Amino acid sequence: LQEYDEPKRLAADSNSAFAKLLSDANIHLSDIGSINLS
Repeated sequence: LQEYDEPKRLAADSNSAFAKLLSDANIHLSDIGSINLS
């Protein structure tokens, strides 16, 4: 069971990191948009 648990943890970690990158990118894009609008 442990052999199957580890890949799931790695996948969850990579998904979290990927989600964080996406959220950070969205924040940067919205910052650029607000600067262009002002």
